[in-house]
Amino acid sequence: MLLTHCFIPDNFSPDVMTFDMPAHVSSHCVIPDNQYDIADMPAHVSVVSFLITSLRRDDIADMPAHMPPLWYFGLIQLAHVITVNYATINPACECIVYQSLGGTEGRFNSPNFPQFYSKGIECILFTFIGDVGELVEIKFTDFDMMYPDANNNTCKDYLRLFLKLNRPEINENMQHNYELCGSMSTLQQKTFYSKDRSLIMEFQTTRPLSQQLTFFKGFRGFFRFLDARQFVSDGVKQSGTMCSWDFSTSKLSGKFFSPLYPQNYPSHSKCQYTFYGQPNEGTVYIQFQNLQIYDEGVDSCSKSSDRIAIYDGMNSSQPLIKYLCGIKNQEEVKSTTPYLYIEFLSDGRNQRQGFAANYTFQHKSHSNSPSYSNPAFNCNQYIESKTKHGIITSQNHPASYPASTRCTYIFNGTAEERIQIKFTRMDLFFDGGNPNEPYDCDGQDSIKIYIKIDNDEKELDYTCGKKIPKMFMSNIPWMKVVFESGSRTQHSNTGFAFEYKFLTNYGITTGEQDNRKDMNTKHNRLELLHNRLELLHNRLEHKTQQTRTTTQQTRTQNTTD
Repeated sequence: MLLTHCFIPDNFSPDVMTFDMPAHVSSHCVIPDNQYDIADMPAHVSVVSFLITSLRRDDIADMPAHMPPLWYFGLIQLAHVITVNYATINPACECIVYQSLGGTEGRFNSPNFPQFYSKGIECILFTFIGDVGELVEIKFTDFDMMYPDANNNTCKDYLRLFLKLNRPEINENMQHNYELCGSMSTLQQKTFYSKDRSLIMEFQTTRPLSQQLTFFKGFRGFFRFLDARQFVSDGVKQSGTMCSWDFSTSKLSGKFFSPLYPQNYPSHSKCQYTFYGQPNEGTVYIQFQNLQIYDEGVDSCSKSSDRIAIYDGMNSSQPLIKYLCGIKNQEEVKSTTPYLYIEFLSDGRNQRQGFAANYTFQHKSHSNSPSYSNPAFNCNQYIESKTKHGIITSQNHPASYPASTRCTYIFNGTAEERIQIKFTRMDLFFDGGNPNEPYDCDGQDSIKIYIKIDNDEKELDYTCGKKIPKMFMSNIPWMKVVFESGSRTQHSNTGFAFEYKFLTNYGITTGEQDNRKDMNTKHNRLELLHNRLELLHNRLEHKTQQTRTTTQQTRTQNTTD
């Protein structure tokens, strides 16, 4: 089938007439062969309901200035009102064009949405055209189309996406980038980006009408025009490479991205990002704002074909800090040297959006002794394994800690490390009974311990009062401790102190480590279950002792009587 071009020349200027239309919408559909213009229409009016014609520029120029917009005449049969020569557009494709013109965002939808779309729609082209230096983002919020054929997995009703266009036009020889059908739950991704300033969606319903037994609503979504400059890495691209970059202290902070970001990264990528700090004068801090790397469902990112590897130095022969894959946000990494090396790999099977990250060259602390929290500063701390062990105390310890405080301590190790935490002091305000045997910590000054399971934070323990909790071990190179105090200001409680260690032997000095999947997570779950069972046992023992005491007192009283 010959597809109609939806085309707006770079130098196009609507010098003939101006209509009252949204700034971000234009519906000039131009056929390159004869350069005829189609009548302008507002984007919210379905193009299918119009008798679409194209008028020569000299015919339009002869119209009186006081005449209403041409789309108005469409409502009363345009062809009958305007008796001028016109050429009919190829009926195979109708055009709806959204153009930036200073606007930034808007909505789009299939005809009649949220009602069912019509049968046998041959072709509607939704064309998005940004200004020079802009990209197009589309995001589906609703999607309901016929599911693919069960025999060959092909779509009968489909929405094809053309993302890599040099100009806002397509023809029958162009290959689409994605073909979508089914429902929101079956879409592998809901957000798409253009490579340049143009993006086209082709909507067709090609099934025979006799097979129309089920009706579908179609689709709806949002679009945005984005400044492409925000996705440019701040380093220097290595000569002769597609995606390798060098970063130096000439710019102390900046950003970097996976290849083609925000589009999906290409297959068979191999990209290196090398950070060069000043010798003996600093470290490199990386924060991944967005991380979407296909991970194949493996239990370790080291086994994933698509992955990020981060090394504590200038190349891959330096110590590995960690592997990254999957979907994560706000992942943080810090070197122990002035240098950092990141390698990104992908295979040829599945692609995702990739990553967007920030970097900062930081001044290095030269202390090798155990670290102590400093009450004179913000109590939130980010502790890395460059200091293998240390002591954390509550603010003002051993004096009383302040009221209405929330302190978060995040521990982040290298790939093979785990974090061990051992409390040595515990004295939190508790008014719910015996502080040495606290049963319920809700509403009390408390400490919570978190680990991550499948990249989700899970509460490992919740403790309060004066009872020193058992020792904790993380299941991955990450652990978080959160201390919260209430609004009580009159108390003499001294707070807490705990030791932390970054270990590679899990604190076990004999035997052999079991590396089966989820073994460390199961260990923590069993430890937590053991702690809770022990607490229940203590409660029962306490009740039993009370019963025995009461019984003994009764017997004594009876004997006396």
